[in-house]
Amino acid sequence: MMTSDYGLKHLDKSIPFKEIVMVHGPQPASEIPEPKLPEGFSFHAYVPGDMAAWAIIESSVDEFADQEAAVRSFTGEFLPYEDELCRRMVFVADAAGRLCATACAWTVDYEGVRHALVHWVGVMPDVQGLGLARAMTAWVLRRFAELHPGEVIYLRTQTWSHKAIGLYLRMGFRPVDESHAYLARYNEYAEAREILAGVMPSATLAMFVPA
Repeated sequence: MMTSDYGLKHLDKSIPFKEIVMVHGPQPASEIPEPKLPEGFSFHAYVPGDMAAWAIIESSVDEFADQEAAVRSFTGEFLPYEDELCRRMVFVADAAGRLCATACAWTVDYEGVRHALVHWVGVMPDVQGLGLARAMTAWVLRRFAELHPGEVIYLRTQTWSHKAIGLYLRMGFRPVDESHAYLARYNEYAEAREILAGVMPSATLAMFVPA
């Protein structure tokens, strides 16, 4: 499973589920907002051994049935590339040092072409709504600008995460329509927009137009 912002609890499952692909940039690092965390929180770059914290975070937001399942996913997807993780995966630590949120500036291959992907954004329920997701997304965008300058950045989201979509739109992401080649099988733009029209503020919906 490839994911972007699914790691936000309190999904709005009262509306139909449709997937959305969004793109950002290219944009130089100097034009990306500085990642700012609330007082008492700090960034923590991945170091070997952080897999357990990742599993706790992602299972806490119902990405996996339990931590063991999360560990299996991490082992298969990330551990073979642990050197890359050290410069691509970020955590947020709270005042007590607990790792409570994570995101990754990852890449995926699609039909032989590598693409930059905002990946596995997760924020534990007790610290959601504090701006951690925004700060981590800015961190990821800046990291991509350093590692892959001039490239478009992708993410996957869904209608159930319409509040997160508003955040991404304000940060410069735009959806792509069904004619876009990358991850087309995950993209249901027209149906998603119709659904979002019933739950999204009109000013935000006005930004939800294809890049």
